[in-house]
Amino acid sequence: MSAILRKYTPSFLHDHHPGLAVMAMTEVWERLAYYGMRAILVLFLVDTAQGFSLEADYAASVYGLFLSVAYMTSLMGGWFGDRVLGSVHAILLGAILMMIGNFILAFSPELNIFYLGLFFIVLGLSLLKPNISAVISFFYPEGGARRDTAFYIFYLAINVGALIGPFVVGGVAEIWGFRAGFACASVGMILGIVQLIFALRIGTVSAGLGGRKEGEALGPITRAVVGVCVAVVIAIILLLLFANISIEISLILDGIGIFLLFIAVGYFSFLFLSRDLSRREKMNVGGLLILFFGAILFYLGLSQPGSSFNLFTLKYTAKTVWGFDIPTGWFQAINPAFTLLMTPFFTWLWVHLDRDGRNPPVVAKFALAIMFTALAFAAIGVAASGVTEGALASPWWLVFVYWAQTCAEIILIPIGLSFVTKLMPDRYVGQGMGIWFLSVSIGYLLGGRYAGAMDYTSSASMGQQFLWIAGVFAVSSVILFAVVKLVRPLFSEVE
Repeated sequence: MSAILRKYTPSFLHDHHPGLAVMAMTEVWERLAYYGMRAILVLFLVDTAQGFSLEADYAASVYGLFLSVAYMTSLMGGWFGDRVLGSVHAILLGAILMMIGNFILAFSPELNIFYLGLFFIVLGLSLLKPNISAVISFFYPEGGARRDTAFYIFYLAINVGALIGPFVVGGVAEIWGFRAGFACASVGMILGIVQLIFALRIGTVSAGLGGRKEGEALGPITRAVVGVCVAVVIAIILLLLFANISIEISLILDGIGIFLLFIAVGYFSFLFLSRDLSRREKMNVGGLLILFFGAILFYLGLSQPGSSFNLFTLKYTAKTVWGFDIPTGWFQAINPAFTLLMTPFFTWLWVHLDRDGRNPPVVAKFALAIMFTALAFAAIGVAASGVTEGALASPWWLVFVYWAQTCAEIILIPIGLSFVTKLMPDRYVGQGMGIWFLSVSIGYLLGGRYAGAMDYTSSASMGQQFLWIAGVFAVSSVILFAVVKLVRPLFSEVE
């Protein structure tokens, strides 16, 4: 069987563990379903004919809450993979939950049931995302270049799925309706599940776990935590199924925000006051704190393509190019397309600059990424301000906006992930990744609040709000550039 798999595996994967191809294809299908669903989520919620006719600001808040909670729960999903289910089985269960969630979105008769579908997708993402990366690392216990290359291939798989998803799901939604689009996303998950189960049956994945046990006996504390989590999940499901409730999204966002802020303040205080950390290690934590705030600001901007940018595309953008009418959801594919095109360039650029001793400090790279984000918001602000009753914004504005955002993403995310592992002491690296996911969750939450506060009834008003936040990003970038030399000692041992 391994000979058959090798025959149909791309040649650049032949030097890698066969399970890498399985995980990469699982991620392609998962990202296809996820980004395809995201591309039409807000559009469906505000649609008066097929959707729930929600106000644009409310729908944007729902979108922000969904993103925030998905990343917040990934910490617990990783714990379940490590302690309870085993990483591989956590991936499989996560994929099944995402499939169920998309089917619920497709056939939901009322808004509460639709929220139930989103809840299942959140649960699935929380299990699948952290554990699939863990499994890939298990394939390469020796570390080194092979593991680095494996994660580069995996990153390409993520963006291939993210590129295809809006085209497939958005195209189906345009022709057969939004609910058919959600069903299409679910079918994508089914295909991913089938190939994963097949690989598990023939041992392609489990052969690479290096003797790691899947599903060990649970201790009393672990059983108690599992019991509480299961009870909370059941309570939320019953509430959404049977309670006649009206969810006040802004209050939920504020509540979660306070909770996350409490966690962040508490954890950084613990690190700074800990007697287990040396003075040098506490300086590194100070550097991590700067990156933490930079990441929050960046992810606030990165949350907008599916919400405020998507609604601007729907309401105020001309969508005919060279005589072809472009579905609104297809614009969400521009970012992953640019990511695939430009990642090799930025990879070459950093290596080239580093060879010449001119590689910018990490804070300067964060400042540059936030400046690109400011440029994106300034461009869409100018586009919105120029919309008149007889003239919509050109779609080429959006191409430029997503190009600028992609530059910011490629600059900040890989370097941010790398420096988290460098700045945290070895015994705290796992917790450092948790802090990174916490910054992502807070950024998406603030993005939901920002998008939910916009006035979508007026392009001029949207333009002012886009330009205002562009100013915030620009000022923040200038501040970061100004303190590069001042904070350089915090990173001196890891740059």
